[in-house]
Amino acid sequence: MWADLGYLGYEAPNLTLFLPHKKPKGKQLSDSEKQQNTQLAKERVCNEHTMRGIKRLRIVQNPLRLCAYKWADNLFKNACGIHNFRVRSPLRAYAHSGAHVSKLNFN
Repeated sequence: MWADLGYLGYEAPNLTLFLPHKKPKGKQLSDSEKQQNTQLAKERVCNEHTMRGIKRLRIVQNPLRLCAYKWADNLFKNACGIHNFRVRSPLRAYAHSGAHVSKLNFN
């Protein structure tokens, strides 16, 4: 499981945590440790953006007040499906042109 330093000290059976390297007191991180931290941060940013895209639906973002909590999993699955549909829409396709990104024209 990829995690941040908030999970430092967390142990669970049959689970391997991949944590970023922590800077030692009074020392510096090596170049390879910095590179590993950078790669981990890039993956975490992608995951955070995905979660934010899912939470654009207010029913997922706000506290669930339903009496039947069995619907909570289905609600989140539906929100993930809507997010995937929105992201994979051909109207959201972008083309890289030069130094900036411009939207494709489907006319």
